[in-house]
This record gives sequence, C-alpha cells and structure tokens, in this order.
Amino acid sequence: VCQSGAWKSTSSIQPGTITMWGTPVPPEGWLELNGQLFNPSGNPMLSSLYPSGQIPDFRGYFPRGWDNGSDVDTDGSRAILTVQNDAIRNITGSFQTFDSNGYSPSGVFSHQSRYGSEVSGSPQAWSHSIVQIDASSTVPTAEENRPKNIAVMFIIKAG
Repeated sequence: VCQSGAWKSTSSIQPGTITMWGTPVPPEGWLELNGQLFNPSGNPMLSSLYPSGQIPDFRGYFPRGWDNGSDVDTDGSRAILTVQNDAIRNITGSFQTFDSNGYSPSGVFSHQSRYGSEVSGSPQAWSHSIVQIDASSTVPTAEENRPKNIAVMFIIKAG
C-alpha cells in the first residue's frame, strides 16, 4: 500500500493468495509453490484451503486460466489446480513416392533428392525421390513444446 508516497507492508493480502515473484527467495510470510509441506497449526487459513498440509507444486508449469464453462479449453471439465499434459497441433503434409509428372511435396515434407529411371517398354521417364519430414521447416522446434516465456517463482501467502 502506498501511504504518503512510500510503500508500506500490509496484512490485507489473504492467506492462500498466489502470485509471481521475481527473485529466488520469497518475501517473508510467503512460501514457494514447490509442493512443500507446511505447519497447519501455524497457518490455519492456508490449512483450510489445503487440508493435507501440502501446497501445490507450480514449478515448471505455465498457468492457464480456469475454463469454468467458457469452452476455450478443449478439456473444459478440468478442475482448479489440475495439470494438463503437453500437446501440439497436428503437423501434416503429403507427397508422391513414384512420379512421372513432377514432384510437389507440401506441408512439413520437402524434396531431398531425386533420381531417374526408366521402366522397360514405357514411353515415360519415371523418377524416384527421397523425401524428408522436418517440422522445423514450418514451426520453431526445441526439446519441448513451449511458448515464449520468462522464469518466475510462484508463491503463496502463508498464514
């Protein structure tokens, strides 16, 4: 709270409030959301939200607003604090494997090499092609699927 031009600490933040934090150490009165156990008797409000005495583990996850009937999330029946596994949209393409009329790969397929041959008795020259698939030709790739991001610590107000 800003009072007379100075920021003052306030206790009006409810225990259980989750926010992002930009340093490796949470402020006093806050816990990192790392799946740790907490003392229920020392944190009665937090204990009412998490009766198991354990807070959720948000490390390595992106938050997603709860669908709550909006039909944006394809798995709209998910409950609060449930994990949704990773997925990508389908990547498709097509090609011909034996061709006399030209070669036209599409989508994630590209032409790597081609060599010709003649079929005995045929007036057409046929060619065989080597085709490769490479998703990086159409989308950025990495060892995981992810949007652009910045690392933060998720914390929860104790109490």
